Amino acid sequence: MKFSLQSLFNSSVNSRSLSRRNILKILGNLFGFLCVAFLSWSIWRFITFHICRTKDVLFQSKPREGEVSLINGVYLISNHGRLIAFSAKCTHLGCTINYSAEKKLFCCPCHGSIFDIKGNRVSGPASHSLEKFAYEVKKNGSVLVKKSL
Repeated sequence: MKFSLQSLFNSSVNSRSLSRRNILKILGNLFGFLCVAFLSWSIWRFITFHICRTKDVLFQSKPREGEVSLINGVYLISNHGRLIAFSAKCTHLGCTINYSAEKKLFCCPCHGSIFDIKGNRVSGPASHSLEKFAYEVKKNGSVLVKKSL
């Protein structure tokens, strides 16, 4: 059986007569096709949600020991010789957290969640630690952080 778009319409439409029933058949077929296409697209987006959804954030240099740098919603910290990169978004409701240098804590100005220098939750309504990101130290001393979206 040979399939063509013309045969689809010829099966429900006679040469020049468009009855109400034939128009409803054509519209029904079109609606069914659009529903299948939308459902397929939705399933594809669900499956590939976390695939390739990163943004590179470049720090020109590594921070010195105890220094905290913030660029594009990413904190980069040098703590005891190790670098830690994590999100500047609070895990409670997504507010941007602030760093308190004298307390060495990250505080959410909206609802009072507190995180330590490693991004771990200390107190407040947030239920998780801050999201940590992978990073790569380049030969020239810059740091490339892979921020998930």
